[in-house]
Amino acid sequence: LERMGDFYVKQGNLPMAFLQYDKALRLDRNQLSIRYKMGRLFLEKGMAEEAQNEFLEVLKVNPQHAQAFEGIGWVFFKTGDLERAEKNLQQAVALEHTLWQAHHLLGIIYDRQQNYEGAIQQYKKAISLNPNMAMLFNNLGMCLLLKGDYGEALKSFLQALKLEASNDRVYNNLGLTLCKLGRYKEALEV
Repeated sequence: LERMGDFYVKQGNLPMAFLQYDKALRLDRNQLSIRYKMGRLFLEKGMAEEAQNEFLEVLKVNPQHAQAFEGIGWVFFKTGDLERAEKNLQQAVALEHTLWQAHHLLGIIYDRQQNYEGAIQQYKKAISLNPNMAMLFNNLGMCLLLKGDYGEALKSFLQALKLEASNDRVYNNLGLTLCKLGRYKEALEV
């Protein structure tokens, strides 16, 4: 049932995935991997309270479950409670430093707090764990742009475009960076 649910997630059929996971949990309520996956599905559907409940159930059984802390961090981020999101995401990466999404989300939080050095550090950590995501390079570039490090921002946006050549947002950000560098003709072309 769990494998079928995973299959449906990959297919983008979340209602069928939910149905399979729910059937599996009816057989054994203590399946942590399934509870975590249910939490992620609730999170994707914008059902923050239900997602949080699933992640908390996981933590009741395993208080060291890094991904459950990451999930709760996402819940608080989506509901606008950045302080609690940061606390849970920090707990997640303290338990498992390879959670690139947690590092990325911490970067976004620090960005919003104008803690650019902290954000840059988190984005770079996320990139080291998942170097094939244009979004990570774009967010790093925006942080560097806001910090005033235009040369490094330019490099980051160019790397993002190598990974995803048709991303309008990256092109826009690249154009802004080129303007800041006084390269107006290139900016206009971009």
